[in-house]
Amino acid sequence: MTEPTTEATTGAPPRGPADICTPVKRKARPAASARSLRAYWAGEATSLAGSPVHAVALPVVAVVQLHATPGQVSLLATASTAAACVLALPAGVVGDRHGKRPLMVATDLAAAAVVAAVPLCWATGSLSMPVLYTVALLLSVLTVLHQAASIAIVPRFVRPQDLPAAHSRIEAACSVADTAGTYGGTLVVGLVGARLASRPQHSAAALADSLVRRAALAHTHREDPIQMVIASALNETYNGLAEETKRLYRYLGTLPGRDISPDMAAAITGLPWPQAAAGLESLADEFLLEPSAAHHDGVHYRLVSAARGHARELALRHDPEDERLLVQRRLCEWFLSIAGQAQQRLAPAQATLQRSMGCADQAYPAPFSDDAGAMAWLDTYESALLDILRVAEEAEWHELIWRTVDAWWPHFLRRHPYELWVTAHEIGLAAARRAGRDAAVRQMLASGAIGLTAAGRLDEAITWYTRALEAARAAGDIRDEGQALHGLGSCHRQAGRPDHARGLLMHAIARWEQCGYQRGIALSTIVLGEIALPDDAAHALDLFTRAHALLLELDDSFEAARALALKGHARVVTGEAADGIEAMEGALRMLTETGSIRWQARTLELLGHAYQDQGEPRTAGDCYRQAAALYADIAPAEAERVRGLEHAQ
Repeated sequence: MTEPTTEATTGAPPRGPADICTPVKRKARPAASARSLRAYWAGEATSLAGSPVHAVALPVVAVVQLHATPGQVSLLATASTAAACVLALPAGVVGDRHGKRPLMVATDLAAAAVVAAVPLCWATGSLSMPVLYTVALLLSVLTVLHQAASIAIVPRFVRPQDLPAAHSRIEAACSVADTAGTYGGTLVVGLVGARLASRPQHSAAALADSLVRRAALAHTHREDPIQMVIASALNETYNGLAEETKRLYRYLGTLPGRDISPDMAAAITGLPWPQAAAGLESLADEFLLEPSAAHHDGVHYRLVSAARGHARELALRHDPEDERLLVQRRLCEWFLSIAGQAQQRLAPAQATLQRSMGCADQAYPAPFSDDAGAMAWLDTYESALLDILRVAEEAEWHELIWRTVDAWWPHFLRRHPYELWVTAHEIGLAAARRAGRDAAVRQMLASGAIGLTAAGRLDEAITWYTRALEAARAAGDIRDEGQALHGLGSCHRQAGRPDHARGLLMHAIARWEQCGYQRGIALSTIVLGEIALPDDAAHALDLFTRAHALLLELDDSFEAARALALKGHARVVTGEAADGIEAMEGALRMLTETGSIRWQARTLELLGHAYQDQGEPRTAGDCYRQAAALYADIAPAEAERVRGLEHAQ
């Protein structure tokens, strides 16, 4: 039995007279490769990025060079969009009936020729508003024809079922290209305008000649006309700066972070503050910097996006490696110096280690004179911390790294940026080990473990505390041994093991009594009070009262406020509601001043319980809402739990 033959194996059978009216079944056209679609997609995005540049540049040329009136600018804008209203339907027919790819290429080439007419007319002195009207109208016509062909060609690249996804990707690319083109055009016009405004003695023709000459030298952007113009404008602006300002600009290109303050500029250049601030203002006047925000230490700037790479390239070209490294070292030392002064003001007990090692210094003046200013500085530069640490890590400045992490303790303790807290301490721990600083290793282990505990990562925290305990015993350091025991006790209390926690805390108190560390004794007494509170509120009240009094004697306002909040809560539990609420409200005021978000939230939650027990649901609800809002950024699960308390009233 023979197999039936098919068209696929034998070719199409000869058609007889009866088959004349029967259509031939054609093979489906295979879909284009993914590479073809990507090429089309990228090409269209690149092409469309140029159109918004024209939309920005043509009106500026009309106003600046031809002194166009508002009516003339409006007419120019109308010419730019007229074709879309008149030719949209005919263009669709043209796109369907003619070769789509040749039409797309032809319209792009024609658009390039039309745009080239503007500088040509400018150079020959024949630029006029009728020329700009004609250019705008022709560009509008060519854009409509190009878009009609580009839409109609898509089915050639994808299967019918994939058309919606393809159109979605193309539309997204076009949207991004349009935005990029608009900002690119604005940047080009802004840079050229800034150059002319800052040097009114130079003519526009002279600037154009300069840009053309310098564009020939812009090797890194030779294939991208927009980047060539931007690079040329940046070079022209840079060459007009004073030498001191040029150096500042190059130095800024080597920095890891984004925000730049006058204090920072003075530190990295060695200039007096007024000269550094004037240099930043000069760069901002040239549109190389833009103001980012006003802070307590003055206006901060950041390099505009195009200038960042430009400044870095110039630094690599003009400044030797040793000089660039010195700039980064100055930055890191300035950062450490100011953070260290904040630590000495906000958490002097934590600064003991650096003082004992002779590390504490004040090489740079602090831009604050009170606790609020110190916290504001730390808040402002929080985003720069990891960048600074990584620069120092790459340069192997191990001593500087662990000291910087240690100096940021007040911010970690009061603001609770858990991920930053832990990551910074991992870097600091490794640096302390490489520096051979055993005491610093123990400090990093203990303070990092506190962050892990606060973040609820109890198993990791116990591991860190255990290592700290072993290291303290090996070194014979009683105070650090007590710190590790206290941390382990706190972890086990949170993990629901109160008996084990109590033994560890009592052991910590015994060790601290041996070395006379009263603050540590008070802190462990607070945790013992929290353990006692559910079963023996009166005993807990006594413990909180003792801890509070001791911390007041030591002038530790933050820890004293924590003890006072818990003391007030214990009073409410023991039936002294009025006194307890008064104590908690006083503690809340102190905690607000010190800036501890978690403890503000916890105190508000305790006040909510107290007011609810007193039959004041509205006040209790307000407390719960405020607590949930504070918890939201640092502990979302806690925020949800407190919202549940509000709704359960």
